[in-house]
Amino acid sequence: MPSDMVFVRLEKLYSRSDGRIIELRKLSDNTIVKCVCCGTEKRENSMKNRFLPQTSKGKWAVGLFAAFLVLGIAGNRISNATVNTIEYPNPINSPLLGSVIYLAFTAAILASIIGFLAVKKDHERSLLVFLLILPGLFFFIAIVGFMIANLIGPPD
Repeated sequence: MPSDMVFVRLEKLYSRSDGRIIELRKLSDNTIVKCVCCGTEKRENSMKNRFLPQTSKGKWAVGLFAAFLVLGIAGNRISNATVNTIEYPNPINSPLLGSVIYLAFTAAILASIIGFLAVKKDHERSLLVFLLILPGLFFFIAIVGFMIANLIGPPD
């Protein structure tokens, strides 16, 4: 808890910096925080991290990562079914397989970005959102590396 906040009663929290009153109501293990001055309401976990996300951005990030997993499995099945011999499939030389692979990587990168936004802006604290940020970041760095390698070309 920030040092500028003091509990006056169990139901109210005062902020010394600007004098705004924030109401607190206890519901099971969650706390609903409602700012009286602007009317915004945010549900927070009182003490512990959770496995599943609580915010909408966190749920979107997990859904996009699930789409990445499904598209990755679909890409593997398509590659096995078509007996693919192309070394680097892309949407031009292998339209179905290349598109599925590109969509899978895009879903992983978007899941990572949205998960990062959920952690920074919505204060998401679920373990699943923290874990899915890393693979998307890895894929983003790998794609940027491949683009740079393509621009530079093979060594002479």
